[in-house]
Amino acid sequence: MAKRRRRTHDYAEEPLQQPYLKPVGDPETDTQSDHASPAGNILQLHQSRGNQYVMRVLGKDTATLSLKDVMATHLAPALGSSGLDIVLKDIRAATISEREEFYADATNRKKIREVFPADDARLIFGALLKDPPYIPGELSEEYHALDESEKAVIDEKANKQLEAETGVAGPLDWSNSEDKPFARRWLRIRDTLVETLIAEKVTAALKEWVLELAGSGDKETLVFTLDTLDKSEKLALRSDKAFMEGLRDKLAWEDFANCAQILGRRALTGEELKDHPAVIQQLNDAWEDSLPMLPPATSKDDIENGNHEEGGWIYLNLVTGKLEFRKADKLRVIVHAGTPPEMAIDLSLPPEVDDAVLIANYHIHPNEEGVYAEGPSGEDYTTIDSYGVPGLLKDWVKVWVYGTVPMRLNLAGNRTYPMF
Repeated sequence: MAKRRRRTHDYAEEPLQQPYLKPVGDPETDTQSDHASPAGNILQLHQSRGNQYVMRVLGKDTATLSLKDVMATHLAPALGSSGLDIVLKDIRAATISEREEFYADATNRKKIREVFPADDARLIFGALLKDPPYIPGELSEEYHALDESEKAVIDEKANKQLEAETGVAGPLDWSNSEDKPFARRWLRIRDTLVETLIAEKVTAALKEWVLELAGSGDKETLVFTLDTLDKSEKLALRSDKAFMEGLRDKLAWEDFANCAQILGRRALTGEELKDHPAVIQQLNDAWEDSLPMLPPATSKDDIENGNHEEGGWIYLNLVTGKLEFRKADKLRVIVHAGTPPEMAIDLSLPPEVDDAVLIANYHIHPNEEGVYAEGPSGEDYTTIDSYGVPGLLKDWVKVWVYGTVPMRLNLAGNRTYPMF
């Protein structure tokens, strides 16, 4: 019969009162690396800073300690108390039976309340009461229906997860009655893994069915099917790039865009875009390109020698869900009475981008503080409302979100400005 072994851990630093400890073995050859408590439990110490040590409980003569013995060491008055993280790790490494037995003793509960602060004591009690017995159910039947290769994968994952959670190394001996608490825990882990595997299989079958519907031309049934999916199923479909590419290839663009929106793909609002890291970077780059520290350019041929507007368009890729950017390079000269000509960016003719729809535009006002009014111009407000998307403007004050449309509402239709 294989003997269960509990793994020891290197714990966080915890000061110990040295008078409490005594050397193990010959005092003349003792290196201060191994000490024993009065109960004979071996405590391995690692010096960290000065006289501060890290404790690791190894047991008597390297034998595995019971939870009762470990907790007796933690609750020893001479120690004051061990660190909470150490206590919780030792509790989690114990069997469910050990925890239940230890908690059932009122003396132990009283001692914990005396030694530990109230908040720490509550956490310790919670760890002792964690993981009630698990009764295998329907998912266990699903496990036995798997083929042998799938079972082997599930078993290996369950063993690794149990070891990570409890410190128990190696496979368990199911014939050992003392291992029943661990067996129940292993079964809970295994059945959770089986549930995940089944969900993955169901999702794969769903993807195949949806793609078949898309290829059949029955758009009404396709839309109805997508509408009835729950949020997790929609997320699983739209997060799969290969599936989204397959759906795109089987549908006309507007139908694909409509399906993507039903699956949860949506345009970000102007306020969301303003705080998006990729948009912030794009605006900062455009600000630098606008040469804000130079005097205004006086003609299109002079933009490399003077400040000028920069700008472009923001797109949502319906396949990947990522943002894409295109920079505008067309300038127009705006002349205001009593001021120099202004090199304004023209955002009226955005390009189409593969797999994407336009969801906003952006531009820069690099004009000097106090010379021109802050914020979007009157023309900016007029044009953005005719486009049907929000606009972003960066000037010497801040990033402005403007326009009466907070976001592109419909992903279907024109791939560029929806109002075109």
